[in-house]
Amino acid sequence: MAVSSNSPTGFIIAGAVFFGVLAFIIIAGRAEHARKVRIRTQGRRVKATLKTVGSGGPYVNGKPTTRMTFLVHEEGEGEDWLLEQKRNLSKPELFHLLVPGTVVDVMYDPAARQKDVLIFPFDGDASS
Repeated sequence: MAVSSNSPTGFIIAGAVFFGVLAFIIIAGRAEHARKVRIRTQGRRVKATLKTVGSGGPYVNGKPTTRMTFLVHEEGEGEDWLLEQKRNLSKPELFHLLVPGTVVDVMYDPAARQKDVLIFPFDGDASS
């Protein structure tokens, strides 16, 4: 049986889908915010030097994915290590930082240092 777009059942199904997608977006946003707060409050803060940068697909909203490799400096807490990140950068005012040799602040979760990372200023202000 096909559901007509003018039937009450069609409106109920469309509404359920709409609110389901909306709930998913809200929950995902809150989870990302909680992850960033956890890294900021419990993570390790270090300096990192941009070693390589490149861009290409996949494209999100017409913007390429930027691939960056950093050398993370542990400052006496262990050996330096390479951090590879892919980001869709949306702030053109930060593009001048995408030059090998640029030193940035990094915070990361030591238990998941490739996954749970904040790179400042790309992920916000390092002072907050």
